[in-house]
Amino acid sequence: MAERNSDPTDPPQRDHLAEYEQLRHSKAFVLGADECGYGSWAGPLVVCAAAVPHDWRPPKWLNDSKKVTEKRREGLFDWMRSRVPYAISMAQSDEIDRHGVMLALRRCYREVVQSILAKFPDSLIVLDGEVKLPGVDHLHFPKADGIVPAVMAASVIGKVLHDRYMWQLAEKYPGYELHRNKGYRSKTHEEAIKKFGTTPIHRLTYIKLDKLRTVEEMRGADDVGMSMD
Repeated sequence: MAERNSDPTDPPQRDHLAEYEQLRHSKAFVLGADECGYGSWAGPLVVCAAAVPHDWRPPKWLNDSKKVTEKRREGLFDWMRSRVPYAISMAQSDEIDRHGVMLALRRCYREVVQSILAKFPDSLIVLDGEVKLPGVDHLHFPKADGIVPAVMAASVIGKVLHDRYMWQLAEKYPGYELHRNKGYRSKTHEEAIKKFGTTPIHRLTYIKLDKLRTVEEMRGADDVGMSMD
């Protein structure tokens, strides 16, 4: 495939990682933000933002939450919760199904960034991934959650709070093993949906299974079957 000829009037692409390396000490704080639960079948999308001094020395083991064990994530969270200011925003399954995950994601990012920025206005804002917030001066690049300490902090805090919430949902909706799969697709999760149906916390636009039915519809079918016996 031939490369698309670039328009000489197009602005040059920004290297956000290089800009971060240049600007990381230009502000008093670095505000980092990351998401958790973007691709899960059930439960909320969670976005966390955290602010740390530009010369902050992160605790040992802090990294992208996916590269940290659950036990260490819990320990890091307990250490940071009283030392690192953070904000959390959630988008539930009905919002994601109704408006799409990208709109929900941007809303959550905007909310947490504005919340932290109100208290720490002299902050360099760095978002993990390719999320763009029009009207907000920020940097964004892939794998920021393994490079920028403030994003690492947000990644771990958001993951811990997301997973704790999923434990609560597992008690409310037993049978789906949400405490294990944390809402993501798994063989047991898929089998549970086929057996019991979907719940109000499932994202129907994500689940591509044949003859998808809700818990209420499954119960209704059971009632019909019983009345015919």
